[in-house]
Amino acid sequence: MPLRIVVIFILCISIIQAAQSQNTQPAKPGANMPPAQTQGALTPAQLAKMKEILSAYKPNSLSVDDAKAIKRNLREAGIQPGSARGDALRAAGFDPKKLEALDPRPAGAAPGGERTNSPPNAPKPGSPTAK
Repeated sequence: MPLRIVVIFILCISIIQAAQSQNTQPAKPGANMPPAQTQGALTPAQLAKMKEILSAYKPNSLSVDDAKAIKRNLREAGIQPGSARGDALRAAGFDPKKLEALDPRPAGAAPGGERTNSPPNAPKPGSPTAK
């Protein structure tokens, strides 16, 4: 009987150690992000949507309003700023730097368009604790 308890105790300790060693390994970048937000290649559906959005514009004659509309439509389609989006824009004949110059992100805005300069515990607009 005491031998059984010792064996169970040793098994429990080894399981706990294994779980702890798994929790200390660094997470892979983008491992918990949805596919549309990773920095990998765009999906075929995203590429098709991007082609559809860009088909309404001429790369060499973009206005500020065009740049704003393109960036808004890409964001609404879940195509976030990043290297894959930039590569797809260039492949379609558009210059990502020109889009950014025509419609720059506000100071403190993250690549996805969210503001990052508010205090971390500040209530979000429209929340019950916001004034």
